[in-house]
Amino acid sequence: EAHQIMLASLSLSVLRRLASAEGKLGVTLRQQILEHTFILSNLAEIMDDNGSSHDLKQLAAEILKNLAMDRNTSEDIGHIRVIISSLMREFLSQDPSSSRNCNHLLRKNAGHALAILAMESTDNCLVMLMEPGYVFIRELTTMIHDNRYKCTAASLLWNMCEHAQPELSNSDLKELSYILREVSCKFFCLFLID
Repeated sequence: EAHQIMLASLSLSVLRRLASAEGKLGVTLRQQILEHTFILSNLAEIMDDNGSSHDLKQLAAEILKNLAMDRNTSEDIGHIRVIISSLMREFLSQDPSSSRNCNHLLRKNAGHALAILAMESTDNCLVMLMEPGYVFIRELTTMIHDNRYKCTAASLLWNMCEHAQPELSNSDLKELSYILREVSCKFFCLFLID
């Protein structure tokens, strides 16, 4: 079993390096990776498996983040609801051990993957909003006060506002309006100071 975990970790590390390549080569590599349909399902299985280690989930979240950079791929990933569910669970985790570095990296990568999936994708935003068990807007407005996740939460809130506004309740819209104004003012002040 230890050998299988090590092999899975090495395989995911190689896949992460390939998926994070830049330029035309990176685009080609990501397209080639996604030609193998089992890759997304295996990444979904790792993210959804409570028995998977944080390290494997962190690698899987980072790979998903890199693969999601292509708009078509982002839509394909969004069609596998378990991926978005798992990424949301990891990003919104209130686990007291999340201050540990490995948990922080997993939350950070899951959040970045969600933010990229939400960009220019009404469908992915709606899937995130409709995910049962979460009050997504309220949870993001709380996370915006955590310096570690502020930018990711702000990006997600912005995309929710831009792409899923008709689906938001009046209370969600009021919260969004207030928090985005607050964040805009803070970023503007920081920009002036710099």
